[in-house]
Amino acid sequence: MFSLLVERHRQSMYAAAYAVLRDAEQAEDAVQEAFLRVYLSLPSCRLDGLRTWMARIAVNTAIDAQRRERRRLEVAQQAANEDQVHIAGEVRNSPEETLLRKERNSQLQGLLEALPVGQMRVVKAFYIDECSQRDIAVQEKVEIKSIESRLYRARQWLRSQWEKGDGT
Repeated sequence: MFSLLVERHRQSMYAAAYAVLRDAEQAEDAVQEAFLRVYLSLPSCRLDGLRTWMARIAVNTAIDAQRRERRRLEVAQQAANEDQVHIAGEVRNSPEETLLRKERNSQLQGLLEALPVGQMRVVKAFYIDECSQRDIAVQEKVEIKSIESRLYRARQWLRSQWEKGDGT
């Protein structure tokens, strides 16, 4: 049954993903991921507007892939720049700056662990694992609005705790 759905909509989903990514291999990967999302979401799917819904999933998946690639390139570029700075014999951060950064990271880790379990899972999945809100909603078996609310409440709580601890 699902194979028929794949066969029937593969080309339109590929076209939607390719329009965003402009790379055949990345578009193919995005379509595979999109079909996985479709498969996982089928139980809660309404069949009216199926083609549009599937195309939207393909486009969103392609946009997510594009963002991940952009972040990966930025990190690689930043690492290359840091290597060049070290090769030139310059030190970018003083020991004090390095210590402060480590202390801030430790504080933030402590605050993250103090979050309610549901909010902590969502924050880590969104910011650390770089999952989309839709993927997190599927994993948590809740609506996307619930994920948005959890992220909002977690950010608000983290901000207030950070300011109380004078972590600004």
